Amino acid sequence: MPDPRIFAFAAILILSTSFAFARGGGPERWGAVVIVAMTAIQFGSEFIGHQKFHSVDLGSVVVDSYGVIGFGAIALYARRAWPIWATSLQILSLSSHFARQVDKNLLEYLRGDGR
Repeated sequence: MPDPRIFAFAAILILSTSFAFARGGGPERWGAVVIVAMTAIQFGSEFIGHQKFHSVDLGSVVVDSYGVIGFGAIALYARRAWPIWATSLQILSLSSHFARQVDKNLLEYLRGDGR
């Protein structure tokens, strides 16, 4: 049986991007394009190589890098605050990949198992 969380994600993605295209301005439409592209790249990376939890997933690094670049470009030209927030959250997500690469035991520390 398919995972209902995937259907919920797809429904929210379709509703939010449809709303952005119907009622949003230019920055909101470009933001929706970035989010849809990030989703497509992530699903595409699943077919190229399965995610491994013992190392940094290259597909997720590419997706987060694309998010930083896409939302950063929107933040440079839009006169809104949300692209700055979206860019900063993507930078946090991207930096977690680098932290994981530096310290292989990071997951143990996050779970509280590390000494």
